[in-house]
Amino acid sequence: MECLLSQNFLFSQALLATFFQGFGGILLLFALCFFGVHIAKIIVRGWRIYDGATESKPPEKPPEQKTENKQTPPEPIYYIVEKKRRRSKASYGDPKEIRFK
Repeated sequence: MECLLSQNFLFSQALLATFFQGFGGILLLFALCFFGVHIAKIIVRGWRIYDGATESKPPEKPPEQKTENKQTPPEPIYYIVEKKRRRSKASYGDPKEIRFK
């Protein structure tokens, strides 16, 4: 009798140990992914800042001098307007009477 109880006890211990190993593995994987994503975001942000600091800015263009332009009247603006459509009022006949036998 003691042998059966000890086997069941050992089996339940093995199941619990496997469960906790799996749970611990999932937690470890979550932590690695979580920190990996945040570290990658920080690295990308750093690259963007570094690239912006090292790039030389293009020389500014001198302001364009206005030449004599003929002032043309502004073109007219046309609006497309659709009329709101009314729902058709369907006329139904008198209701049919249903008789159950």
